[in-house]
Amino acid sequence: MGRMPVPDIRRHVFLSRRLVPVAALALCLGAAPADAADSSHSYAIRGMGAKSCHSYNQARKQQADSHYRDYLAGYLSAFNLLSEDTYSIGGGRSTPEIMLWLDEFCGEQALHSYEHALHIFTEAHWEQRQRKARSKSGQGGWGAPP
Repeated sequence: MGRMPVPDIRRHVFLSRRLVPVAALALCLGAAPADAADSSHSYAIRGMGAKSCHSYNQARKQQADSHYRDYLAGYLSAFNLLSEDTYSIGGGRSTPEIMLWLDEFCGEQALHSYEHALHIFTEAHWEQRQRKARSKSGQGGWGAPP
């Protein structure tokens, strides 16, 4: 009897690295509508997003807003990943510029949650979002597939 052929494991690893994350994301996106929530349009809010705008305003006044800044970064990164045709919902705005927008919104709407303020930011800036990564090489940014 002859030897059995040995599959080229490098090809399998290469395909797995590329296809598994794409397949997982496709399953997640296909399992829920774009505005994911339960049947009554409710969804769980975790972390600083559950805090009020008033709490955000107080943290900003005391220069103790790092948790809000971190939540903002995570929220916008997830939004960018899950939104079609979106590289950056911030549209080139820096984090301090977005925080100034939040200062104004939360200053007027202190009873709303911080998450609601971020949701309103994404709605207000949807048309101005950056749709593609800008680079000299023509390649995508950090979130681009290899």
